[in-house]
Amino acid sequence: MKISRIIFVISDTHDMSDGDLHRLMAEAKKRKADIICHCGDIAPEHINAELFLGLPVICAHTKYHFDKQGTLKEKFRITPPGWTFTTPDLVLPDGETTSANRVCQLTEYEDIYVGHNMSFEFLKGSERKLVQKIQEIRNNYDNVKLLLSGHTHHQIYKQGNLISFINPGAAAGGIYSFDGSHEFAVINTGTGEIVFGRIPPTKSVRDSYSFAIIGESFKISEADPHFWHKLAVELRERDAKRIIHVGDINVRDIGRPELKDFHVYYNLRADQIPYEHSHKNWEQINPEKPVVNIDGTEVYVKHDLGVDLMKQSEIEMEDFCFDVRRKFPEVDFVAGGFTSEAFYEEGKEVRIINPGGIQSSRDYVVICQPRTEITFGHVPV
Repeated sequence: MKISRIIFVISDTHDMSDGDLHRLMAEAKKRKADIICHCGDIAPEHINAELFLGLPVICAHTKYHFDKQGTLKEKFRITPPGWTFTTPDLVLPDGETTSANRVCQLTEYEDIYVGHNMSFEFLKGSERKLVQKIQEIRNNYDNVKLLLSGHTHHQIYKQGNLISFINPGAAAGGIYSFDGSHEFAVINTGTGEIVFGRIPPTKSVRDSYSFAIIGESFKISEADPHFWHKLAVELRERDAKRIIHVGDINVRDIGRPELKDFHVYYNLRADQIPYEHSHKNWEQINPEKPVVNIDGTEVYVKHDLGVDLMKQSEIEMEDFCFDVRRKFPEVDFVAGGFTSEAFYEEGKEVRIINPGGIQSSRDYVVICQPRTEITFGHVPV
């Protein structure tokens, strides 16, 4: 029987006050976490079981925790009860390199990789190179399903076929995160749900609201006649009554009765003929101005975005987002698809989201504003 775990993932807690760490752990308790993964850059005074609710902790040592001879510095030679540390590879004075030990057992049938600077593969390379690195780890460690890393101080998610990559962002907040929030991620290994959350530095005066993003559903009604009903149930539970379909929708699915209580913004492919219909709750996205405004949150929609960005580094993606903002200055999210693997990149001004594929994995994304909590979920089969 598969054991389900609720993993609370954080990284880069350096310079974080005990008070802010207590707030973060209160969030972990609220989310019913049963294990905490820390992706490195932890202060030695925070290696304390009480600060982490007495929960099991898997924590990544970084190379800065070791001296030039490859010996762990004295201030980091602490292992509280229930804690496990992973270690990086190190270059010793004689030129020899020690082997990294970043993999830990999560359950009887599942291992987890907890490292620190894997995100640099993406920052300097491309999404495709990151995928290659992830696959390399998967090939070496057959039971690893999750690869966690930090260091770059912003949230990243790359869904893979057998292994997924997650960067929870900067837990320290303040100058370390883009908007000053204390960032984290929550993983439910039973449902596959992944939440990217944050504790903002101030409380918004706006009421909360949610909307969903989906894509790649062209043949789903044939494969699963009950899919749209199940999706409606999922989204009602999350109070997401507005849906953005980024593309590859079957025009025969426009006006689905299961979604009569939702407002759906849909994007047609260039080869699809606009469909005349009388469903007032279904609205085609204007290809000349592909921006959807939901209660002040603006989403730029481009269906083939997944292919465009696959070859780009994070820096190049940031340039792309700036180009979008030149045309549409108030855009908050860029959403696209075409590829069936979900993706999320937190940029300085704009967040990029590929919700994944309905047809392949029954994926969807729900965004809750104004706290910008992003949930990657799956409709059950």
